[in-house]
Amino acid sequence: MLGGSAPDELRRYVIGDPGAEGVRVAEISPPGSPRDVGDHHLAVVYVTPKSLRAAVVLYGGLFVVRAGTELEPPRLLVAKCRAAGGSTRIVEGDEAAEIASEVRRHAESLGAAW
Repeated sequence: MLGGSAPDELRRYVIGDPGAEGVRVAEISPPGSPRDVGDHHLAVVYVTPKSLRAAVVLYGGLFVVRAGTELEPPRLLVAKCRAAGGSTRIVEGDEAAEIASEVRRHAESLGAAW
């Protein structure tokens, strides 16, 4: 679980609190999902105890979320959920690395770094 202020800042941002400082969310593409996403929503997350950096794909739109400060090497997690409904799965290892690589290629093709 994340520690420090990053999760609190992110929670405040999500619920619309204007005091959510240190959280940046940017849409970096119009709809047009990476080719391997299929019918899934994805969150590619790099997490440390005090930070969160994610690329989130919802209905083909790609968003970048940053909160906190990375002071140590992050752990990679990918949350994968069918767009039509269903449970969310957290994947790690090779499957997570493949998804992260595809999302990164898509972001770089748009000239955006995340």
